[in-house]
Amino acid sequence: MTPKLVDERHRRASSRIKAIRRGLDMTQQEFAVALSVAVSTVVRWEQPSGQRVPSPMAERMIRDLCAQYGFDQHQMRRFAV
Repeated sequence: MTPKLVDERHRRASSRIKAIRRGLDMTQQEFAVALSVAVSTVVRWEQPSGQRVPSPMAERMIRDLCAQYGFDQHQMRRFAV
């Protein structure tokens, strides 16, 4: 994958994570606690530069958290910028 495509994918992931967190009405700290990750990890995921993205395991935890709060897959797709 070319660096340009990777950068765009990471930027979309960054926007999606922030939108999901906001959709769940959580602060970065609440989101981090719910996912058992450091707040700095959530901050890096949400940075516009998109240099860090959630691991596959973290993505599963995010999906599980969304399901727990009744935030379904269709809503998650809507937030994928």
